[in-house]
Amino acid sequence: MSFSRAEWVQRKAEIAERLWRGECGGSYSEAVLILCAAISALAADAWRGKGIDRARFVELLVRLTPQAQIVSIPLLVGHLRERRRSIYARRLKQVFLPLTGSEVVTGPQIDRDAKALKSLCPRLRNTEIRNFSYANLLYERLRSPMVHEYRTGYKTSSFPMTDDATPPVSYFNWVHDLDRHIYFHVPWLAKLVRDAGRRADIECDAYPLNRPAHWWIKVT
Repeated sequence: MSFSRAEWVQRKAEIAERLWRGECGGSYSEAVLILCAAISALAADAWRGKGIDRARFVELLVRLTPQAQIVSIPLLVGHLRERRRSIYARRLKQVFLPLTGSEVVTGPQIDRDAKALKSLCPRLRNTEIRNFSYANLLYERLRSPMVHEYRTGYKTSSFPMTDDATPPVSYFNWVHDLDRHIYFHVPWLAKLVRDAGRRADIECDAYPLNRPAHWWIKVT
């Protein structure tokens, strides 16, 4: 009987969700570790080799789960402001974050795809925009710091400000920080893993894949 990636990730997702609910003394951290490790395993199965962990992790997600291409507007705005690119930061904030103040917001309310951003700020580089995609933020701001330091990364929260667990992400407000911090919801991460597993089963006959001429995250 052939190996089913969908069944394998389903078991991992179920364990992660139970830990997230507090079973066996589990928490958000343990759930994230398992879910991100499952994504890394699928990516390593698709593209073999060393030194490409981030590139293939992101590539797998944007290829198999297109919703991972959505861009975090609050984190991108903060990045542009820190780089003293205030014109673009103000433009994005005025259009996508108008008068939200201390309101708790979720990804579907404010985050957008790259096409919407490029139409508003055409000189933004693809690499700059894609660095703030959910796929890359998940790797750089959650997976890596959680694996190496058992904590969330820069401007990333380990607890939400909303009881609504249905959106992909929500944003945590801080009194002493201009920028909201992103929170990745475990139910969405579990769905992401399940979707990736099902799609990987469809494509697996071609595995291992040749490395792309240009990884998605590195396209200029």
